[in-house]
Amino acid sequence: MLVLSRKEGERIVIDSGVEGAPIVISVVEIRGGRVRIGIQAPRSVAVRRQELEFELPAGGTTPASFSVPSAVVVEPVRAEVHLASGSC
Repeated sequence: MLVLSRKEGERIVIDSGVEGAPIVISVVEIRGGRVRIGIQAPRSVAVRRQELEFELPAGGTTPASFSVPSAVVVEPVRAEVHLASGSC
């Protein structure tokens, strides 16, 4: 696992494998021990909160009623986020 420290307004860019469409994770706000992040990803990349995981139907695709917008703000985030005085 890669652990990075980011300040409010900073971003992390991940290659999505889709030409010209990286996954961008932005630190939107840090307040009271909570971090709000924004995730921008191609429509072909499913983004969902762990507590809302669902079983994929046979074939491994998302249900037709489930759509993933290209930019999502996910809250709350309590996973592997470490706030440090320095940045990586």
